[in-house]
Amino acid sequence: MLTQGLMSRWTFIMRALTITEELLQPLEDALWYQLLPAITERQSLNDTERGLLSLPAQLGGLGIPVMTENASSHRSACTTVTPPCAPHLSPAA
Repeated sequence: MLTQGLMSRWTFIMRALTITEELLQPLEDALWYQLLPAITERQSLNDTERGLLSLPAQLGGLGIPVMTENASSHRSACTTVTPPCAPHLSPAA
């Protein structure tokens, strides 16, 4: 549910809106300090463990990315791809 449902919505928001790392910090804190410890049954995680959990399942992780690291790359991808497509999406005059 998380990696398929919510992650796709968060990715859309990061691409469609100007979201900074600071705005995503509360979300990352909730993942880091509440969700992931509940899943792993550990009280706290270190940076290495958080990085491992962010890996895709194929590589042994849970596929829950570090949200603050992804915001700028998603926005950059969107602003790079959109301008060449925009004229084709506008209604014909």
